[in-house]
Amino acid sequence: MEARNQQFTRAQFEELRTRQLGRLAALKTQQFGYRGLWRDLADFVDPTLHRFLVTDRNRTNQNLRNSKILNSTATQARDTLAYGLMSGITNPAQPWFQFKASDPSLNTQRSVKVYLDLIRERIADVFLRSNLYTQLPQTYANLGTFATDSFELVRDDKTTVRCYSHPIGSYFLDIDGRMAVDTNYRQFQMTVAAVVERYGLSNVCESTKRAYEQGNYSNWITITKAIEPNRHFDATKLDASRKKWLSTTWEEGSAPTEYLRVSGFDSFPVMAPRWQAVGEDVYGSNCPAMRALGDILQLQAETKRKGELVELHNKPPLAAPTSLKGKPMSSLPGGLTFLDVTQLGQGIAPIYQPSLPGMQYLLEDIAAISMRIDKAFYKDLFLMFADMTGTNRTATEIAARQEEKLLALGPVYMRQNDELLDPLVNRTFQIMVDQSLPYWGGMLNGDPMLPPPPPELVNADLTIEYISPMAQAMRSVGITSIERAVTFAGSMAQAFPEVLDNIAADKVYTRYYDMVGAPADGLVDEEQRDQIRAQKQQQMAAQQAMQAGVAGASAAKDLSQASLSDDNALSQLMGRLQGQPAPAPYPQGA
Repeated sequence: MEARNQQFTRAQFEELRTRQLGRLAALKTQQFGYRGLWRDLADFVDPTLHRFLVTDRNRTNQNLRNSKILNSTATQARDTLAYGLMSGITNPAQPWFQFKASDPSLNTQRSVKVYLDLIRERIADVFLRSNLYTQLPQTYANLGTFATDSFELVRDDKTTVRCYSHPIGSYFLDIDGRMAVDTNYRQFQMTVAAVVERYGLSNVCESTKRAYEQGNYSNWITITKAIEPNRHFDATKLDASRKKWLSTTWEEGSAPTEYLRVSGFDSFPVMAPRWQAVGEDVYGSNCPAMRALGDILQLQAETKRKGELVELHNKPPLAAPTSLKGKPMSSLPGGLTFLDVTQLGQGIAPIYQPSLPGMQYLLEDIAAISMRIDKAFYKDLFLMFADMTGTNRTATEIAARQEEKLLALGPVYMRQNDELLDPLVNRTFQIMVDQSLPYWGGMLNGDPMLPPPPPELVNADLTIEYISPMAQAMRSVGITSIERAVTFAGSMAQAFPEVLDNIAADKVYTRYYDMVGAPADGLVDEEQRDQIRAQKQQQMAAQQAMQAGVAGASAAKDLSQASLSDDNALSQLMGRLQGQPAPAPYPQGA
């Protein structure tokens, strides 16, 4: 939850500005060693992603020209990686997360399952209405290119939450003692009109206010925004100066006491995932673009050489006799050059033409380099179905190959759980709970974003489980083992039926149901299950009794008609049933 318009004393403002400017300078120094590598990655993969200068915006002659990209293999492979991660981790077309109670006994209760499923649906709906699913592909693209990304998730009055992207080079991070990112400083530019609209005319500095009043709405203003742990955090206080994270925004050149906004957050609003982090490194490393940078540079060089060879082959350098100097001649198709009869053997001829075998070797090497780049970006993983030629592939075989390949991204996926997905879901949930609390307490009338929890969950802790295709691949070993065990038991039971007595069918099925991420409301609770089974048993017993009665009446009719004597089969049967001896048979002929 964000709190705004907190007022500080003049001395507090001055001390705060001095400290933050000093820390900004230190963070810039800490990041300096990465910027050269990031520039190379941006130049040869996607020049539109960076903001290494505050003024890098809307400049097509600088950051939008692909002047160094002669072969787009790396860019296309990066795009495939981004879209593959999007569909494999956070596909908006299917559920990719769910809630569980920390207490396992609560997860067996249907009321708890239904409630947790409901809040998941509410959060998923918020994600769909926000711009999250336009931000996440960009996040995955930045992770694949620079190994680091940053965007801010804040409360929005229209869509509940909204994401604000931070291009590489415009932000500066720092970590806490747990090696988790907890600080984000960012420098960017906004127009005068945008600054006034977002922060209000009364909060801007005098120069911005004067520009706005003079109608200079398109002038650019440099903004610095800092989000960092609050040294004066106090959980018992509600004002912004005591919240866990302090957020301050100011204009470049403004007085130390002039801030556009001073606010606070209960949870860190910045998502800062990294592809891989080594030790105490603040920024990520070893992403696909970094691993493939050598191949990418070589590919551009060889593509350039290939173009030169093609040009030499199609338009080689020419030699002509000195007698033609100053005379009209043409080397164009259909061109005409006049020569004397004595000069016909001394006409225009190429000096050098590249050999075709040399060109073939170059093309083969370019193909090999392109394949290595595709592999570095896991393109073969995400396009594996296109490589599975033939029509005899079974669903089991396809699933097995999918799981095998997805496991290659296991370590990367687990880090995204910790640094991207968990903070994303938790912060959105916290924003929705903060909005719902006044409705739960009766202070406001209307519908809250989230329904109040059932009594069983009032003081319970919740955890997040992920059920995306990639998460399913991580759990595929457990799911496959259940399937194999049940299949083997079914096969063995054909010869030894008693083997089924070893299987707790209900436990096995509910565990499998949860592992595959099926909706909770599709499963009845234990009490309902027992009632259903009791009703089925009663119905079966009644049906058997009815069938036995019908069979007995039919048998009685048939038996009574079998003989007219007192010694008929029916009389003998009834006598046995009544515990009486059967009558002696009449003598023959009596």
